[in-house]
Amino acid sequence: MIKVEDKEQMRKLYFRKRWSIRRIARELHCSRKTIRRALSDSAPPQYKRRVPPPERVIGPVKPIIDSYLNEDKIAPKKQRHTVRRIFQRLVDEHTFQGSESTVKRYVRSVRGIWKEVFIPLEYDAGSTAQADWGSAYVIMKGVKRMVSFFAMKLCYSRKPFIAAFPFEKQEAFFEGHKRAFEFFEGVPHILMWDNLKTAVQKILTGRNRVEQQSFIAFRSHYLFDTRFITPGEPHENGQVENLIGYVRRNFFVPLPEVESFDELNEMLLTRCKKEDERILAGEKESIGEKWQKEREKLLPLPKRAYPCCTYHPVKACSLSWVNFDRNRYSVPVRYAHYNLMLKAFCNRVDIAYQDKTISSHERLLGKGEESLNIFHYLPLLIEKPGAFENARPVRSWKVPPLYQKVLSILEMRYPGTRGKKEFLKILELKENGNRNKLEEAIKEAIKLNALSFDTVRNILDALDNRIERVPELDLKPYPRLAGYRMSTPNISRYDLLSGRLK
Repeated sequence: MIKVEDKEQMRKLYFRKRWSIRRIARELHCSRKTIRRALSDSAPPQYKRRVPPPERVIGPVKPIIDSYLNEDKIAPKKQRHTVRRIFQRLVDEHTFQGSESTVKRYVRSVRGIWKEVFIPLEYDAGSTAQADWGSAYVIMKGVKRMVSFFAMKLCYSRKPFIAAFPFEKQEAFFEGHKRAFEFFEGVPHILMWDNLKTAVQKILTGRNRVEQQSFIAFRSHYLFDTRFITPGEPHENGQVENLIGYVRRNFFVPLPEVESFDELNEMLLTRCKKEDERILAGEKESIGEKWQKEREKLLPLPKRAYPCCTYHPVKACSLSWVNFDRNRYSVPVRYAHYNLMLKAFCNRVDIAYQDKTISSHERLLGKGEESLNIFHYLPLLIEKPGAFENARPVRSWKVPPLYQKVLSILEMRYPGTRGKKEFLKILELKENGNRNKLEEAIKEAIKLNALSFDTVRNILDALDNRIERVPELDLKPYPRLAGYRMSTPNISRYDLLSGRLK
């Protein structure tokens, strides 16, 4: 094969010195065919094989690979052979001695390579936002666990919002939107979403969807429009897809160590605000500067926020609790056997009868857990004080130190179940009145060494000004009475009298 320098010499002799091809061949000792190729092409010569190299390794297994690829044509899309799986099967089943890259080159030649081409897009300020769910690991209360995070990105300014949740249920879906709108200080005109079940009930042809009724109500409250992407085409939501990867690599590395979702979300919100300083490639303004312009174009927030919860009809059982999401939540005993409505928020559960909320609990995230409020069972415990020791609402209650002391005093003063009954009746005052005033009344009763339900109630009434207190007598004008002491009556005489009457 001639060199590029030889080509150059031939071309100069022919084009500049006007030598003939015969003379150049004679002087340079090469064939006229070689000279003609040099004259027609000045590019560096390239080596081309006339005969393909022998395929000693891949050749014998080509029919086997072809059979695997033919099987894939009728196999489920997500259960087809990858190159690595083909290579592993060749090694395990056919003692293949070649490398994985050799198999990869052949599979690529058979399947062909086709990469989709995309159109660059540009959005008007305030017009569009994209949203989706992502997941990442955190260390919460010393335990490594996976959390879901809601991601939304304004397409014009590229301003991001991230909020973490324990699940991706509809109440979290609504709550994520609400927080994002409040963070952006407005609502984008169009929201682009994947076809999530929390919003889409059924996918029809084209872009037509049957939407969830609750999602339509939520959208109606904030007045935005929705555009759902084509199934299997995540690039249509490319900005938020890139955001999810960016957040996972930058916000969750290293793994955040937090005590609660509130702490985690505070950290995520701080990092979202810090993104305002970034100037993206090809942009002259920072994210924060562009958002200032975009904020004016967003839809205004409604006067009241949407109640981000889902509604579930439930029925209280004979044990005065309702079952929801495989957990148990207590209600006041007077509502046992009633049909009720449970409102599930991300962090709490409210239970209502008609229009009145009768019970509220922190939402349980596990399975088979219980949230039993002792105050819901007080009327029944007062009626059945013998069940006090083994009652699960009592055992699950973290008794404050003051009330532990009250129970101890009352059990010593009143043997049997009476002490427990007095204690439960005092607790009932706590449920119905001002907790701070009740504790003040209890401390006063203990100080007087007269702790009982009646004493505490009387002191509490006095503190609430329901009983007019008699002012103390001023003895200054009567100095002779200052040293006077009244003897305590001896009530044992009444016992003597009652004995005589018998």
